[in-house]
Amino acid sequence: MSSDEDNDEFETASDHSDGEDAICTGVEQQFLIKDLDSGQVINLLEDSDTAALTAPLTQLKRASLKPPPLRAPSPAVPGRRVKVSHHQISEPVLTAIQELQTVKDHIGAIWAFARSPDKKQLASVGRDTIVRLWNVGDRLTPATTHTGHTADILDISWGVSGFLVTASADGTARIWHPTQETAVETLTHPAHVMSADIHPRMDQYVVTAAADGMLRLIDAESRKVLAKIQTPGMPTVVRFCPGGTKLVVGTMTGHLKVYDAVDLRPLTGWHKPTVGRFTGIAFPDENSIIAASADCRIRVFSADTLLSQRTFLGHTTKTTVSRPSTTTSGDLICSGGDTSWVYLWPRHYEYVPTINPVFTRFRRDKSRSYMKFKVDTPVVCTMAIGPSALEAVRIITGDEDGTIRLYGHGSLK
Repeated sequence: MSSDEDNDEFETASDHSDGEDAICTGVEQQFLIKDLDSGQVINLLEDSDTAALTAPLTQLKRASLKPPPLRAPSPAVPGRRVKVSHHQISEPVLTAIQELQTVKDHIGAIWAFARSPDKKQLASVGRDTIVRLWNVGDRLTPATTHTGHTADILDISWGVSGFLVTASADGTARIWHPTQETAVETLTHPAHVMSADIHPRMDQYVVTAAADGMLRLIDAESRKVLAKIQTPGMPTVVRFCPGGTKLVVGTMTGHLKVYDAVDLRPLTGWHKPTVGRFTGIAFPDENSIIAASADCRIRVFSADTLLSQRTFLGHTTKTTVSRPSTTTSGDLICSGGDTSWVYLWPRHYEYVPTINPVFTRFRRDKSRSYMKFKVDTPVVCTMAIGPSALEAVRIITGDEDGTIRLYGHGSLK
């Protein structure tokens, strides 16, 4: 599975400006990149010739240990009550939720959130190429900003020791620390990096999924590729399982694959062509995998066998579904979409139909029991925080226009 090439060292991409910029005109166009010099528009999901966009290789430059500057707090917009509707769900149910805060520090769409291991901070990334860290409390307060990427940051993950990894359309995966303004390490790839994650127990190990179809396991300290493998279809999201022994990859072609976290040996897989692109993966517990896909469904799989256990419905057809997230207990699943609706599914809720299931086509493995509320703009990513108690749950949304909204203080019926 590996070769001599696997042990080549990564070198650092310089912080260059070559006239490239990323544009996004909608959630479904988040992978369109435009070269402003030539005017060429490149689709990351279709074009394989990405060598011209790869950052140049230079000698590694360590980031300065000077802490990044603190930013002035963003103005908070007074909140409003937002109606929460529900379907096939009885008491207790949310009837309204408070919009506690609205901030707009990002320019352009927010593609991903990540939560710190101690749950005290949130990271947000997107089209403006900046990593922003926030302190999480009754409100979101800005902590630090980190710069270096030259194109859209498509994914971010936060390791147990405090380091973060980002994946970007500039062809790099970068390692960050909250105390340093610029990246600690920059790992250049031969194609756009679609997703990246840090090992949950040994955060010197990073896994990346790139537009060249390769999954790479990297030792970030030595910058060596420990293993790599071609995935069935271009990978769009990759995550280590909570225990760190396996990792899960979703692709453009409806494949969900589990690999060994040491040598990337394939363990098991699930495939449904009509699913389309997997947009996000979450782990509510050690035994389950939650995956969102382009067919507007949220599915729960067994982490051992990848057998589909339950499908959560609600998103409308042709909706681009955002990455799923769960509360700390894993009991509540949250996901948004470009129709501006945010959906909440009680994961273990069992709906009992009042009409004979033979006539309603009711199935226990398909749940249509959800709550939903509407946001002003299309929702690209969401983060559910807090315990399982509905009235205490906080929902953070990242919108297509760069707005972050904090919701909470729900009312129960």
